Amino acid sequence: MSLPLHRLTVPQSLPVPFAVDTFDALGPLSHAPFPHRHTFYEVVLIRAGAGTHVVDLAAYPLRPPQLAVVLPGRTHHWQDTSGLDGRLVLFGEEFLAGCPRVRELLHLLGRRPCVTLDRATAAEAAAIVARMRREYAAPDADSLGALQAYLHILLVKAARLAETPPAATGAGRRAELAARFADLAARPGGRRTVAEFAAALGVSAGYLGEAVREATGHSPAS
Repeated sequence: MSLPLHRLTVPQSLPVPFAVDTFDALGPLSHAPFPHRHTFYEVVLIRAGAGTHVVDLAAYPLRPPQLAVVLPGRTHHWQDTSGLDGRLVLFGEEFLAGCPRVRELLHLLGRRPCVTLDRATAAEAAAIVARMRREYAAPDADSLGALQAYLHILLVKAARLAETPPAATGAGRRAELAARFADLAARPGGRRTVAEFAAALGVSAGYLGEAVREATGHSPAS
């Protein structure tokens, strides 16, 4: 049986799909208790609550304050939650145009979907998301750029706590490319060619093939 697929359908005040708000404001699907997938990225600042966040069958107990990152195509749900309070930042791939480092941070944090925040970082994160909410609610000149910058800062703060290393060169970069390929391949929408995947990732088909074979022992076409 196929899993429910959630798409980002919110009133648009920006030229690309984007939303930032509370669980309650975004509705029950924002904290659905059943396994599902998204076509969009989800960054969640969890401020309070008990229960479990399940991502790709791995269970992460809620110990607020935490930051959770769910990548497009990943299976997740909220299990046995009570008192759940938080702010969600939702956006499509279009939001990341021209922001390769933000995309990279999202995929790095997506491997560790719940990062526990210390008190100082939690306060900073709450302030950043509040600024994002104000910018989103009353868009002005270059609001998209401001929101991208705020998201970048938020992810950098979380990555530092997660002890996520910066982008590596050589073998590390190829491993990261292979992980990004796996994320794209897991998304719904039908089978694509290696050339199409390579174009989406900004590399040649040959380089993508080398990276995937080195990381997995298989070709990207298998």
